[in-house]
Amino acid sequence: MSTIRAVDVERSPIRAMMRAEAEQDRKLASFPVAFRNDASPYSGQTDFKKEVRAACRNIERMPRLAKIVFIGDCAVGKTCLINRFCKRIFDCNYKSTIGVDFEVERFDVIGVPFSLQMWDTAGQERFRSIATSYYRGADALVVVFDMSNLETLSNTRQWMNEAMAANSRGPKPLVFLVGTKKDLMVATVNRLFYRSFVNFFH
Repeated sequence: MSTIRAVDVERSPIRAMMRAEAEQDRKLASFPVAFRNDASPYSGQTDFKKEVRAACRNIERMPRLAKIVFIGDCAVGKTCLINRFCKRIFDCNYKSTIGVDFEVERFDVIGVPFSLQMWDTAGQERFRSIATSYYRGADALVVVFDMSNLETLSNTRQWMNEAMAANSRGPKPLVFLVGTKKDLMVATVNRLFYRSFVNFFH
C-alpha cells in the first residue's frame, strides 16, 4: 500500500473492509490443517507455537495487513483464484484484468484482526509498467502459470525477477508458485510439463 497515502487509507473503503467483522470460517482459533499432508511444510504442526499465542495475547488489537500480489501471464487464472477464495465463485468466462484490481479478505487469527489485501495484476504487456508499480511492499507473491501451457511456466522466472527487484530494498516477500488448469492437460503435455517443472528448479 506504499502508493496510497495514510490519510487516504483512513477514509477509503479499504479501511472499512479491514474493520469489518471476519466471517466465521475466517476466524482461526487453532492452526489450520492442510488439505493434503504433502501440500504444506507445516503439515505435522497441530497448533500455533506458544510464542505466537503469547504474542497475540499481548499485541495491540489493531488491524494487521498483509499485501499479496498475484502475477503471471494473461489468462492463467489469477482472477479466478482470487474470486474463488474471496467470493467463493468460479466464472468460466474469461475477462482480462485491466491494469490492477484488488480484494480485501478479513481474518481473525487468535483474536487478532488480520486482513489479506490481494492485488490482481494484468498479464498483458501493455499494462506491465502499471502493474510493476504495485509490486513494491509485497509480503508475498503468488506466481501463477497454466499447467496446460508450458510457455507460461517458463515466463514465471521473468515475473519473479521483476517482482523481487521491486522489493530489493526491503524484506524479501514469500513466493508461491501456483499451477492452474490441471484438468486441461493432455498426456503429451503432462510428460513435458513435469520435465520442464523439474528443470525450473535447477
